[in-house]
Amino acid sequence: MMDGLTGRTGRSLARWVLIACLAVWAAAFPAFAAGPHPLYGRALELMKNKAFQEGVTTYYKFILLAEPSLSAEARKHDLAPAFMYFSERRKKDPNDTRALYFLSLIDRCVYHMDRAGTQLDQVRNKHPKSNLLTFVKGEYCIVQERVSEGTGLFVKLKDTPLGAKLWKVAEFLMKRNGIETKGLERKQALLRKAFRHIDLMEREQAEGILKTLVREFPDDPEPARALIELYLEWKKDDAAQAAADAWKKSQGRSPLAPLQEGRLAYQLGRYPEAIKVLEPLLKREPENEYAGMFLAESYFQTGSYQKAADLFQGFYDKDDANVSLAIRFATCLECTGKADKAIEVLDAAVLKNPKDLLVQLELGGVMERAGKLVDAAGYYRRVAFEPNPLQELANQKLAAIYKRTLEENPAIATQTAQPAVSDPQTQDDSLESGEEEVGEDEEEELEDDPPDDPRRNIAPPEPGYTPGTGHADRPRQGTADSADAVKRHQAELNRGLSNVYK
Repeated sequence: MMDGLTGRTGRSLARWVLIACLAVWAAAFPAFAAGPHPLYGRALELMKNKAFQEGVTTYYKFILLAEPSLSAEARKHDLAPAFMYFSERRKKDPNDTRALYFLSLIDRCVYHMDRAGTQLDQVRNKHPKSNLLTFVKGEYCIVQERVSEGTGLFVKLKDTPLGAKLWKVAEFLMKRNGIETKGLERKQALLRKAFRHIDLMEREQAEGILKTLVREFPDDPEPARALIELYLEWKKDDAAQAAADAWKKSQGRSPLAPLQEGRLAYQLGRYPEAIKVLEPLLKREPENEYAGMFLAESYFQTGSYQKAADLFQGFYDKDDANVSLAIRFATCLECTGKADKAIEVLDAAVLKNPKDLLVQLELGGVMERAGKLVDAAGYYRRVAFEPNPLQELANQKLAAIYKRTLEENPAIATQTAQPAVSDPQTQDDSLESGEEEVGEDEEEELEDDPPDDPRRNIAPPEPGYTPGTGHADRPRQGTADSADAVKRHQAELNRGLSNVYK
């Protein structure tokens, strides 16, 4: 019945509206008002059976009335077969307005609103009196926050018998979107809508709604806070600061809670400002872990390593299996002249996380800077043993240690920077250097390790590595020099990981 829309009379179209719209839309509406409805499964089943017209219509109803938590990518996947079907129809017959209508619905479902609107307008130009098309156009306008245009189209439905039932659906949609409501009811409706977009990572849509709320409720800090929080999560720190400044200029006070103030200052790199806000907050709320973490990081970034260490100690004690905490805490300890304690922390982290290569690389770095070159080479070698994102960096460090020990202490050079066996180039270099096999002392060391020691399962050590030796290979760095070395090391590490962990 629906294949010949092109060229039909207005009366024919009205019949289509009556059957396809009123029977399907209005019949489903009361069920949605009362509770959930299995339209999603029904739509997928229809499209699986190649009933694409009814399937897309059912899917659109599902999107409209159920407000599902489905990402745009999930929707694209669901609708891909229907999109291909109607696209092929358009290729065969460019005048097939029915296919164009369903392509418009598909684009609306996946948030391609501009294209959906253009396609729908082309269909409406041929059928300007269609109540169904008027309803759909109004709904598109509401989604795009063109409220006046959308409500104007919806109101037209009340004046025709065929549009009356569609008007009931329109009323429901307007109320849910905070349209023709006032005060708290509208604010809550729009906030709920914005937060749904945030949950689905649809940030542009959430941004538009929150900006509307800020304009409509200029003295209410809640919408401004939500907008600034969105920008912070979005890594748009400058936009967050601009929104905060604009509200403060208008109202004479900050819209932000202290934690948000501190977080914003931290993310903008204004660490002293962050400390100024977060210190009294943490004093008032000692259990506020978010405030404590941002304050600890701000201390760290300003070189207040002891204060940072005191805070990280508390976090580490509660979660000593957390590799990131262990690394940060150990770095603070090293920068305050407690390299041995830093080694203990990282060594424990290796025991708890034997497959984590980053913590082994960090442990190697602390040992290297503490003068324990042979032990450092052992951990670098483990990281470099098999292909992984840190292998190249570990091999570079092995080469640097090997070169230094050749110059400073040739007697231990063969125990330091043996290359990883997985790297053919470095294997050739290893053969040419005439390095020895594992000695008896090392075998005894390995025999003494308990059988369940996780470090035995990391990666086989290379020839020449003797655990626990080489601790006096070179003088230990002073605290200030060590802190600078740590910063250089971490900058190098960040560069090495920048294309791997984004």
